[in-house]
Amino acid sequence: DLPGEMKVLVSKEKDKDDKSKAKLTIADDLSKTTFELF
Repeated sequence: DLPGEMKVLVSKEKDKDDKSKAKLTIADDLSKTTFELF
C-alpha cells in the first residue's frame, strides 16, 4: 500500500554556486497536490 501522502524532494545542481530545488507533494486528493520551487 502507498502512503496517503508522498513527498518527493528533487535537487538539481547546475554548478557549485547555483542550486535549484523542487518539492512535489502528491496527495490522494488532487486538489491538495502541490509543486513548489525554491
